[in-house]
Amino acid sequence: SWFISIMIDTVETFVNRWEEGKPINMTWQASLLTFDIICKILFGQDLHEKLEKCTYINPNTKEVEKIEMHDSLEKLSIDCSFASLWPLNVIFPWLVEYDIGEFNKINTKNSDDVVRVIKNFLETADDWDSVYFKVLEAEKGLDKTQVFKDVMSFMFGGHETNSWTLTSILLYLKWYPEWE
Repeated sequence: SWFISIMIDTVETFVNRWEEGKPINMTWQASLLTFDIICKILFGQDLHEKLEKCTYINPNTKEVEKIEMHDSLEKLSIDCSFASLWPLNVIFPWLVEYDIGEFNKINTKNSDDVVRVIKNFLETADDWDSVYFKVLEAEKGLDKTQVFKDVMSFMFGGHETNSWTLTSILLYLKWYPEWE
């Protein structure tokens, strides 16, 4: 499959950035690596050259910053987890659904900006081998918005799972080198 060459090239790029003898946070590196691979496969290999930074609003301090997509998704994941445990959101889940409350409104703004950035990228993307464009090409009758939502689901669903799997594999290989 053409995915394998994307994976190998991406891993080689990551490994070449690491400096021998210097410690690295393998969990973070695995997270970045899997995010990079998944996004390249889903949206195109030119993603990082054309992807603008996301606007992230800190729900606690209201501080606004421009950050990389991966960092924005990481923070948004934490913020949404925190919001899901907020007592009023637990008792009244419709507060989240209807963006009632400042924290929920900010999470929605942050989420909407991630979607905006990816949609803007797709307007200029030209990697017709990406999953997004392959699905649109193969299934002419599908709604572009629905395909986008489905591909975004793959991105969110695949990122954490693959990241933790990769980290676990590397940890076990470290503990049991004879498995290599």
